[in-house]
Amino acid sequence: MSDILSAMGISKASVALVRAGESSGKLKETLDSTLQYAVAEKEIKEQVSSPFTQELTVILLAFGMVMGLPNMIAPTLNINESMA
Repeated sequence: MSDILSAMGISKASVALVRAGESSGKLKETLDSTLQYAVAEKEIKEQVSSPFTQELTVILLAFGMVMGLPNMIAPTLNINESMA
């Protein structure tokens, strides 16, 4: 089973835990704990990445507005005629 998990791209730590469970005869317990670990890890990643994603989106939008507005307004101004 550990070879199949390794071929599927499962993390090396999880594969190592499954190998240990296979060799010790406690595969069910090992799979249960590995699943709990994976679920907890996913929840933590979601909690950490969500605020950063929102902040990054706001920063990129603000940057786009600061860079885009002058490029849209400047071509409409005719500086040469207003100085004459």
